[in-house]
Amino acid sequence: MTFQYIDQYIVLSVIGITLFSIGLGFYATPSTDAMPAVLQAPARRGDATGEP
Repeated sequence: MTFQYIDQYIVLSVIGITLFSIGLGFYATPSTDAMPAVLQAPARRGDATGEP
């Protein structure tokens, strides 16, 4: 088992949470940026089917 002092634990926890948050931000930003464009796009049903 690995044991850390409380000071080391706090520092490692802050670093871990920071890295997790940065990764989540990089993942979620393109999704949230694309959402308004999708909502404002005209409805183009049937494009993939070839129907007019």
